[in-house]
Amino acid sequence: MDALAAAIEATGVPHVALLSSVGAQHPGGNGPIAGLHRAEARLGAISGTRSSSIRAAYFMENLGGSLSMLPEGAIPSFLPADFAFDMIATKDIGALAASLLLEGAPATQIIDLSAGKSSMRDVASALSKIVGREISVRELPLAAVTPTFIGMGLPADLAALYQEMLAGIASGGVAFGGGHRRVEGTTKLSVFLEGLLAAKAS
Repeated sequence: MDALAAAIEATGVPHVALLSSVGAQHPGGNGPIAGLHRAEARLGAISGTRSSSIRAAYFMENLGGSLSMLPEGAIPSFLPADFAFDMIATKDIGALAASLLLEGAPATQIIDLSAGKSSMRDVASALSKIVGREISVRELPLAAVTPTFIGMGLPADLAALYQEMLAGIASGGVAFGGGHRRVEGTTKLSVFLEGLLAAKAS
């Protein structure tokens, strides 16, 4: 971020669109999102440059990692099955970033971006309709996040940060703070999941 900010300062870029995250209003307790809190502050301190920080919800694409248990008729979740949280598809993030760069910004701004709240139970229900059989949610303890992610190849410190992030989501700390411009994503969860399964099949 320091390198990017230095380049922006040196070239006098008038407007920057930053992919930030839900929960970036907090300096800590939000895992890797804390880096985006610092990024927003660093960009906001550049004289003559306006920034549009897109605080995007949880990526629907992350659900792809839950499909490994689909043959067993289940999807795993480190969050309670009925806990609803904001989600967004990355194509909607790209569309918003492009429109922000085209329209410009009269001042530094923060935009909350979400396609609405869904729970892992909602995900399982949508998958059940798509595959034509019952899919359940297998809840896993938060304490299992770090060893699971290490097993997937992540360094231990980064895996621990993701555990902190998921704990923040579960506690309600990693959520939109309100008071900012809000944009609704257009990609519905069911449509996204259909595409995800089609891509996986091909």
